[in-house]
Amino acid sequence: MLLVLLTVTFQLTDYSNKELKVVFRYDDYSKYSSLALESELFEMVSSKGGGLIVGVIPYPYEPHPEIAADFDKPVFLNSEKLDLLKQYHKNDTIEIATHGFDHKNNEILDYRSEFAGLPELEQQHLLNLARQQLTSALGIEITAFVPPFNNLDRNTLTALKNSGYTLLSAAGSNPLYQAGDIDYLPGGPYPNRLRSVIDAAVANNHYDALIISTQHPYDIKESGEEMPAFRKNKVQVSIADIASDLDYISKIDNIRFTSPAKMFNNKENLSAERLISNMQLWDSLVTQHKLLPSPLNIYPIYGLYYSLEAANDMYFKQIIIASSLFLIILLLTLISSKLLLSLFYKSIWLPRVITLFALLLMGAGLAKAYLSGFYFLTAFVTTVAIGLALSACFRCKNKVV
Repeated sequence: MLLVLLTVTFQLTDYSNKELKVVFRYDDYSKYSSLALESELFEMVSSKGGGLIVGVIPYPYEPHPEIAADFDKPVFLNSEKLDLLKQYHKNDTIEIATHGFDHKNNEILDYRSEFAGLPELEQQHLLNLARQQLTSALGIEITAFVPPFNNLDRNTLTALKNSGYTLLSAAGSNPLYQAGDIDYLPGGPYPNRLRSVIDAAVANNHYDALIISTQHPYDIKESGEEMPAFRKNKVQVSIADIASDLDYISKIDNIRFTSPAKMFNNKENLSAERLISNMQLWDSLVTQHKLLPSPLNIYPIYGLYYSLEAANDMYFKQIIIASSLFLIILLLTLISSKLLLSLFYKSIWLPRVITLFALLLMGAGLAKAYLSGFYFLTAFVTTVAIGLALSACFRCKNKVV
């Protein structure tokens, strides 16, 4: 029965009729970023039929204004920068987001963030100003937010809701506002890793997902910027490299380069529930500890943001397959050791040998877990040791009776 259950559960959902969708996110658009680069990038993306979320820094390096102070400064973008945003928003190539207020690290916490650690009212004030001033400058309603450094806190989420934002694109590990007022589109792989993520998805038949490729000016050679220190070992790409990746995508069935506007029009599920399901999948014991053999193809792939259904399906199958597999191992160990003991029923030393061997296996498993973590091999050895120990105990109990 368990073998049947394992075999049935192992059959992964058929995603051959699903699409893997790719969309770009471009951060750090500001008065300092290269207009020439952004004009070329936006035009290339538009020509390929896709789009970007563009995170705009309205007041780079401007001190935060006091809540009570009047603030009527226009955003720090010249007419060419504003016109470029208007042009590509009009043809649905870009979705414009505020990317903080000044994009400076507030140095309050032990990780970088402009907002996390600030009081809720102060955050709401900054978010309101950024959204209202950028909306006024562009004549376009701005409702998306990309937090600087990908970090925020629960006060940020409440402030976003109260400031009129409806879309958040940040790291998936951030706290969640689960009331359904905010959609989530977490950032994904940098452009130098896009093709490898696509290849992994195709090889494993993981199509029911999104890839949100997150880019910065320094990721692209034409910007003239160097990689920052925290990414100094990463490779820059050129506009031609990105175009080549998009051409590569266009030749693969079930993969499509898309835009935020098309996702919104097609009612893509960007709910908190989807993000929670993806985080649950990544945080599961099976995923974290690699408790199943890799050929079973039941692990999430880095860079894929799975649909709600696909994430829940994979998580459920992880639980069923892992439970079934280790129960089978335990039962096989019990049966085989019981058979061995029945063949040598009169032996008084065999149960002791089995018990000793079980203790040694258990010790080896614990040592390996301590040195390199609790993974499949350790779980396998530990399960066998438990089975041997139980069979020896049953034998001793029967002899006493």
